[in-house]
Amino acid sequence: MEARRIDPLLLPFVQATATEQSQDLLERVLCGTADPIIEKILAHKSRVLPPYQRRDLEDMRAEARLRLVSRLRALQKAPHTNPIDKFCSYVAVTTCSVFYDYLRRQHPAWWRLKNQIHYLLSIHRDTFALWEDDQQMWRCGTAAWRGQPMHAAANARLQQVRDDPAAFRQDLLRHQATPPRPTCSLLSAIFEWVRGPIELDRLITTAAALLGVTDDPRRFDAHDDGLGEPDTMSDAANEVEQRQNLSAAWAEIRGLPRRQRVALLLSLSEIHVFPVEGIVSIRQVARELDIPDEELAELWNRLPLEDMEIARYLGLTRQQVINLRKAAHDRLGRRMRKSRGHHA
Repeated sequence: MEARRIDPLLLPFVQATATEQSQDLLERVLCGTADPIIEKILAHKSRVLPPYQRRDLEDMRAEARLRLVSRLRALQKAPHTNPIDKFCSYVAVTTCSVFYDYLRRQHPAWWRLKNQIHYLLSIHRDTFALWEDDQQMWRCGTAAWRGQPMHAAANARLQQVRDDPAAFRQDLLRHQATPPRPTCSLLSAIFEWVRGPIELDRLITTAAALLGVTDDPRRFDAHDDGLGEPDTMSDAANEVEQRQNLSAAWAEIRGLPRRQRVALLLSLSEIHVFPVEGIVSIRQVARELDIPDEELAELWNRLPLEDMEIARYLGLTRQQVINLRKAAHDRLGRRMRKSRGHHA
């Protein structure tokens, strides 16, 4: 793994020795760089919130700042253990994480639904497809539709389902009780009905209507379904939000042998993005690492780990960890290239 360098923006603070000077430099970094990014991201994201929840924005700002201060203090004590090479991106990740954590607490059923649909579309790749179009919008459908453009007729038929979910259930799910969570049969029924690719967000909204999930945060603003959409207000947010197909990548990571999976995930600097984007929860990450939730919670703010710490955790040598991670990268690279070639 290529060594990461500390963002030059942070070097004066990291190298400061006097307490007073350190505190002053910390405030400069927070006020001059972090606060504007926090403010822009929360201003954009909060458009999906009802007025009574926007009063919590100040708490979110304070939480984001608190997480940054904790991380920067740790960086100052051990600058080479887990350096921050792009501070603006790190601020954006942290702020999005705070916002999404808030939404998950306020709207747990909707977030569970979103994660489950992501999972089903990603893992059942012989049946379903999930892809980004040229405008970086997420589309989904059957595997046979992968990469095809959307048509107005499919959206019109999907709107029929959303307008009258009871009639849809009676027509296509007559012999199936409404499930407590989305199932492959439910997604297949929706795709059979619409007969063409649809937007992922619209699929989630439709499934919510069918399953009686009423805590969708986006219902308060019909013109902005911006959860997970790129933040055009800052390059940092763009860098965070405009990721590759994270769902597909996670599905491939889950297919790695356990030791390769652990060696890769514990050293992956982007591991925080998966929960931030709602692809998986931290608890699901813990399951893939085969470690208790509490243990991962203690490790989370220290990730990615150095090779020697991973080696001690796995009972291996540092070189064995490096070899496992290389094998994981190679395998993922082959599978993702094969997948992209199949999608083309």
